[in-house]
Formats: sequence, C-alpha cells, structure tokens
Amino acid sequence: DARAVWARERAPAHVQMLGHAADAYAVLALPEHVEALCEEAASTTVGRGVPFALRASLIVAHGRAGQLQKAIAVFEQSNHDVFAQKATPESVGEEELRQRG
Repeated sequence: DARAVWARERAPAHVQMLGHAADAYAVLALPEHVEALCEEAASTTVGRGVPFALRASLIVAHGRAGQLQKAIAVFEQSNHDVFAQKATPESVGEEELRQRG
C-alpha cells in the first residue's frame, strides 16, 4: 500500500515533534484513526505553544471526508512550519484563521 510506504518513510522525522510512537504516520495513513492521532498530537504539543489544534481540526475534517492527501498536506505543512521556524505559533494561528474565513 503506497500510503503505508509513505508513512514509514516519513515517520522518523516527525515522531519527536509529536511525542508519539514510531508508527504515528502509519496511524495517520488510516482515515479512521486520524482523529485519535490529532487529539494526541494536540495534547503533546500544546505546552510548546504550537497551534496544532487548528491544524488538527482540518486534518480530522479532511480525514472524515476521505480526503487523505489533503489531511497529509496539512500535517506536513504544520511540521514544516514548526521545524523550519518560519513562523511564530501566533502568526501561524492567525494565518489559519484568515484562510478558514
């Protein structure tokens, strides 16, 4: 399954940020588990000021709609922003609010 391969290839770079098990992306690759992963990710990042709750809600919505690639894209962008430190948590949250309208 291409999603499982995608998940395994990318999991190591993101596990530390999530504080999650090594199979975090394998779980993300299964739409029925997207919500649980997002809830855990949100709880593990809240102390770091990461505006993950907004992103998590988008991931959950896309996952429920069966739009896995959109869910993955949101998650990837979240990690990119955090690791690259291109934006402060506050500015990321404000931008997301503007995009959501």
